[in-house]
Amino acid sequence: MLFDPLYFVLVGPAMLLAMYANSRVKGAFARWHQVANGRRLTGEQVALALIKSSGLRDVRLTSTAPDNDHYDPRDRSLALSPAVGNVSSVAAMAVAAHEIGHALQDSEAFAPLRMRTAYVPVSNYGSQLGTYMIIGGMLLAGFGSESLGLPVAWLGLAVFALGSVVSLVTLPVEFDASRRALAVLANSGLIAKDEEQAGVKAVLNAAALTYVAAAGAAIATVTYYGFRLMRMYGRRE
Repeated sequence: MLFDPLYFVLVGPAMLLAMYANSRVKGAFARWHQVANGRRLTGEQVALALIKSSGLRDVRLTSTAPDNDHYDPRDRSLALSPAVGNVSSVAAMAVAAHEIGHALQDSEAFAPLRMRTAYVPVSNYGSQLGTYMIIGGMLLAGFGSESLGLPVAWLGLAVFALGSVVSLVTLPVEFDASRRALAVLANSGLIAKDEEQAGVKAVLNAAALTYVAAAGAAIATVTYYGFRLMRMYGRRE
């Protein structure tokens, strides 16, 4: 099971896409992190300006660990890492504007964002529990307890699939946040020249690819376990 060729056929391409996406987002951020935005505004200043221009009066800024920039709808906090909040680069502007996009979604009760926020805790536990159930059920079936192992594994697959739904819901949330980011930056006049707009788009597009890769990996993993269980069920029949 650890070296099943089917796993690499189905999940391998998604893993390669994830590696490429991760490399691309790091490259885009590194490149545009070296380019100062025309207004010489830090990510925190960009966020504050967009909060004001967008009328997001109850959104508060906080700091966070590196690579953990995010917006939390539960307390309407926007957290920026030092590499974003304290730096006046094009990349920092893009990340700050993207998180403002999430704040705008929240203010408008954007359904996919609400769904993702509610579903994340279920997803975290569901994916872990489902994996344990699948592997445990397959091991039981492999040792001759098909009548118990296969139902447990199928139930685990259902739990895992439900837990993976959040990766699909994330796609419209992130794409829409990036669209909003470009719009609010354009409307606010913070982008001083075409080069900055190109840099912001490059950073946001690279980040979007990581979410596509995550969704692809989730679908591929569900498909793989589904094929494995169908094969085991066929042998049983």
